[in-house]
Amino acid sequence: NYDRGWMVEVLTQGQFAAVGTNTPTFQALETAAREAKKLAEHSSQYKIHPFDLQVRPSSQGTYVSPDSADMPVKELSEIVIEATYALKVSEAIISSIASGTISHTQNRYVSTNGADITQNITRKGIFLSATA
Repeated sequence: NYDRGWMVEVLTQGQFAAVGTNTPTFQALETAAREAKKLAEHSSQYKIHPFDLQVRPSSQGTYVSPDSADMPVKELSEIVIEATYALKVSEAIISSIASGTISHTQNRYVSTNGADITQNITRKGIFLSATA
């Protein structure tokens, strides 16, 4: 599954506003920018504190999950099958189910102020269920 999206953040009259779009066209980005500007201008009437560009410093970096090593599907399948049998601890168990999930997510954030942040996140999990 592959998703893309853009967020336009505007600072005007000391107020931030952001609008997102998942449409990859210049027209969609321009529409989002105009909407964000309109929201910021309207919201500035109610601001508690005026902001400036110093609150959005340029950040750069990379994050990789500590346990990002890929697990072969065969190994995960074997663990899940063994777990299904292990859940049947007595004859009273009429159903036992185990499933496993491995997901990889990559996010990249870039902005006109020079921010460039990449995240590589791996999640692993096992679901176990036994019904008596």
